[in-house]
Amino acid sequence: QSCNGCLMTFDLSSLKKCSKCKMVRYCSAECQKNHWNRCHREDCRILCQARNSARHDDLGSLPENKGDRVFALMNRGIRYMHKGDYMNAERDFRMLVDKEQF
Repeated sequence: QSCNGCLMTFDLSSLKKCSKCKMVRYCSAECQKNHWNRCHREDCRILCQARNSARHDDLGSLPENKGDRVFALMNRGIRYMHKGDYMNAERDFRMLVDKEQF
């Protein structure tokens, strides 16, 4: 597993998850701070929405902004795949190519 801040590979047990979205991992507080300032501040909000909508299987709680919605659907589909829930993953990925969803 790699640190989302420095991209170096570490043992998974040594990496700490983002306390808010729980979807990215860091090797140190310095990497977390740098990644937060560089890009994760905005991504974290979107990832939280994707995680919450996956938890409740609620499409209405996805972001309204088209770019954010695509990002959230991709991440939610990936989370479903990791859980072995291929039906929901396929549904989310199909929504990405269905222009009527956007």
